[in-house]
Amino acid sequence: MPDVPFGARLALLLGLMALGAGLDRWRHGPAARRPGEYAFLLVAGAVGAAFGLACDQVTSRLSPDYFVEGKGLAPGPGFGRAVVVLSLQAGFTAGVVLGAALLLANQPRPGRPALPLARLLRRAAWPLGGALALAPLGALLLGRLDPLDLRGQVGFLPPARVDALVRVWGAHAGLYAGALLGLAAAALDVRRARVTEGTAPPPAP
Repeated sequence: MPDVPFGARLALLLGLMALGAGLDRWRHGPAARRPGEYAFLLVAGAVGAAFGLACDQVTSRLSPDYFVEGKGLAPGPGFGRAVVVLSLQAGFTAGVVLGAALLLANQPRPGRPALPLARLLRRAAWPLGGALALAPLGALLLGRLDPLDLRGQVGFLPPARVDALVRVWGAHAGLYAGALLGLAAAALDVRRARVTEGTAPPPAP
């Protein structure tokens, strides 16, 4: 839905969540899982939005051209606000997607109970840590290799600004790669923890 405003998509998402949570509560009472899971997704989205905002506040200062040429933002007055809006939207979406992946890894199975959502949320630090770890590597390695030949595409810019744009692109690519690797590690850790808890002996009376 690229032509639908983000606010409308968010309102639709919240409406569907409220409907699904209400139906689940009506059907299962206190045992309903969806209200807690939807709250988990919203918290994950908020964390992602905050993380995206912090990252883009740094990278937009290192290379405004990355956001102008690569993201289509208009330079001049209003640029800073546009970066904030873009980073909040993209970060929230990424946070919800990563949160949904963690919830999927945490679905209960026979002999493998689901982890409490508070413990699951702590695993969200793994994608964030992975993103921060690989961002400098992406800036250094991809900024030097320039596999997409960005330098040729933005050669009309002064050389220093071209270098800054390519390095910021590399940093963003490192952020995405690190987040995916961190998510994979978090999902494996969730699986390990669930298997351990599912095979643990019951507590003594």
